[in-house]
Amino acid sequence: MVLLILFGSTACSSPSAEDRIRIRLAELVTAIEEKDRSEIQKILAFGFTAKSQGESVDANLLMLVYFRQVKQIRIQTYAVEVEVEDRAAQVRLNAVVMGGQGLLPERVNLFETKSAWITQDGDDWQLTSAEWQRLEINGEDLPTDIKRVLGI
Repeated sequence: MVLLILFGSTACSSPSAEDRIRIRLAELVTAIEEKDRSEIQKILAFGFTAKSQGESVDANLLMLVYFRQVKQIRIQTYAVEVEVEDRAAQVRLNAVVMGGQGLLPERVNLFETKSAWITQDGDDWQLTSAEWQRLEINGEDLPTDIKRVLGI
């Protein structure tokens, strides 16, 4: 389904490395929103490292705690930049993470993220590291669709 959306049903050539990473990123976002820890683990490379606000964090513990605290998770990404060099890639993006116990979000956070990805075969990209910093939510800097979601 993701492939059809990104490339249309008439695409003849295989997706580029950048497109494959964008697909993998979309799969990661979906897995987080669905709280699918096994799917998330498939995307994380062995030895994955995470840093929040410059401090190392245990990704498994973070998932366990956050998934228990928050019933509904919704993530909107924007300003996605992918730089591929051979079998490695760097991804920068901003993400609005919304969470709560019901349909309406009780928590809304904006993050600036940097991540590193690798592949062995050119197809299966895995996330090796991720860093994120919380940003102040400034309505002027957000895309229109994100503003609509946040009600600003």
